[in-house]
Amino acid sequence: MTPPPKPNRQEPVRAAIVGLGAMGASQPPHGRHRATESGLPQSHASALAAIGGVEVVAVADVSADARNRFLDTWGGRWPNVRTFADHRELLAHVTPDLVTVATPDHLHRSIIVDSIDAGSRLIFAEKPLVTDLVEANDIVALAAVTGASIQVNYTRRFRPEFQAAQRELQSGSIGPLSQIVMRNGGPRAMLFRNTSHFVDLACYFAASRPEWVVADFDEGFERYGRTYGAEGGADPALEPGSNLYIAFEGAARAFICDRKSAYREQTVSLIGDAGSITLSSAGVVMTFDDGDGPVQRPITIGSINLGVQVAIEDLLRARFGTWDLTSPAKEAWKSVAIIDAALASQAEGNSRVAISYPSNVGMQGRRRIRASLSSGSSGRSSVSLTDRTARTTPKVQ
Repeated sequence: MTPPPKPNRQEPVRAAIVGLGAMGASQPPHGRHRATESGLPQSHASALAAIGGVEVVAVADVSADARNRFLDTWGGRWPNVRTFADHRELLAHVTPDLVTVATPDHLHRSIIVDSIDAGSRLIFAEKPLVTDLVEANDIVALAAVTGASIQVNYTRRFRPEFQAAQRELQSGSIGPLSQIVMRNGGPRAMLFRNTSHFVDLACYFAASRPEWVVADFDEGFERYGRTYGAEGGADPALEPGSNLYIAFEGAARAFICDRKSAYREQTVSLIGDAGSITLSSAGVVMTFDDGDGPVQRPITIGSINLGVQVAIEDLLRARFGTWDLTSPAKEAWKSVAIIDAALASQAEGNSRVAISYPSNVGMQGRRRIRASLSSGSSGRSSVSLTDRTARTTPKVQ
């Protein structure tokens, strides 16, 4: 493994982007993004361009057209950027401080592992972290051993309305959190690609360990199986919508309704024993009883949504020392584990399935991983941190 260079505060951050599709490289037409209807930086490239002291030195994509479009769009901003067809080729020629990953969902692991193996210590990855629990175990263990900082782009953790709701929740104004109820829906109800946002949000608000899951997939997906089969997340028809019931350590329970047959209207309700907080298109509202009956009070948000930019800025704070990331790999691991348990629950007739926690983050596991990394016997992109034949089977209860 290549040791990372000591960072210099006077030098720009050298960044590389792997995956040059819309999320990796787009610049919204006329300053407006198709999803947010705003001019805020929503792609990795546009966010990096908005942050001072960052130089994109290399990009990679298998598509020559995508590489050429990147040069047409961003060549003026970064005239010395180098383009590659493969991330391994990029890492053989360039050692970025920061690597951003915007490839299809099931391709994240090798890019993250290879980048850390090459010496990069700042990784910004699209969600989900990966689509396989063993791969998630690998990445969390690798980050623990190497000290790499991995931020996962679960955007709602960075949006001011969700942060305002979290602050209100932590203030105790609605009492201990009892229930989290989330509703979405529509054709793009997709377990890995989009429902994972709400799974992560449940973890964000519960702020404790998920313990077990019950899942019920949409009609037509009853036999979806135990492994990811969506081919990267581009086709909504390949991923199930679902109802998920998640139990967290302590009293909190989460119910997520994200079915393809349901009307698409995103709402989140946080319910305590003294009130509730609801987030919807109408804003953030707290409901409580003032002694004369229910009263509603709007919660002040107080800032604007800066999109992907704020997530990358949060990651860059880890460059010169310890920093508690807002959406680190160890938190993103929970969503992978919950979805893995959901697959098992559906396969076992909608049974209650316990979350499988890895053993390889313990001291013995870390020593084994360090030995694997330091041996250098198999070269880059061959780091194998867990025995894939010894997958822990979720416990059906």
